[in-house]
Amino acid sequence: MEDKEFIAQYKKDFDSIGASDELKNTVKNLKPQKPRRVVTPFKAAIGTVAAAVMIFAAVHDYSFEKDTSGVISETVVFTQLPEAQFEIVEKKDVPKPQKATPKPQKASVVIVTPEPVKTVAPQPEATQPEATEAENDGIAVMAIEGNGPSPRNGGSEYIPPSVEMWTIEEYYTYLGTNVSQKIAGSYTGAQTLEFEVGADGVPLDDTAVLNFAMNNGATVRITVSKLVLFDASLSGTVTEAGNGYNAYKVSGGVYYNVYATNTTKDGVTDLINNL
Repeated sequence: MEDKEFIAQYKKDFDSIGASDELKNTVKNLKPQKPRRVVTPFKAAIGTVAAAVMIFAAVHDYSFEKDTSGVISETVVFTQLPEAQFEIVEKKDVPKPQKATPKPQKASVVIVTPEPVKTVAPQPEATQPEATEAENDGIAVMAIEGNGPSPRNGGSEYIPPSVEMWTIEEYYTYLGTNVSQKIAGSYTGAQTLEFEVGADGVPLDDTAVLNFAMNNGATVRITVSKLVLFDASLSGTVTEAGNGYNAYKVSGGVYYNVYATNTTKDGVTDLINNL
């Protein structure tokens, strides 16, 4: 704020003070007097006030006459300050963490007792011949039972089996029956068969698959073996299987598992009865 504005504002503030005319005239006509030895408190107060007013008037060139040239009325504006709002915040008691008191632990003593050492004499390993599973080309065959030919030749020395190629006639001789002569059709299978033969001349697995074309247009596949191919109680039975029939027959110590298509159940029954 500049000095002129400050002086104007100050005048306005003091113009609002209602001093009496007698006081004003007294102050104007006040003359210096000789100091007296006794000054009453009231006169001392008046003198102090008068001295302050005169100093202010001399400094600011102020006249005690009201300035009515431009100011007709004065308005004092008060701006209300915003009320401050105070909220009481409750102080919650926060539990202090408690220090865990370590529990005394008992010292444990482990006593290791050595076990007595046992001495076991080495035993010779038993050598067993490997069993060969029969392949049936998708035909259901039961587990083979019984023992096959022994690969040993009466002594302790092991003689490995040899691979031999047998003609279909030699295979029929081994079986003891000519299967082709019992089938009303022609043999269409392989003319030679491969077997692993032991030292005694007996195949380790003598299972063979024989294929025939029947005269009535049926197709027959027979799995033949002297080994057990299925439960003997199934011999003579015929069951449906897919687009054909499964049949079972045991005759002369030979197992026949027949699968026939493009035929009837009665035709398959007649076929196994001729085996």
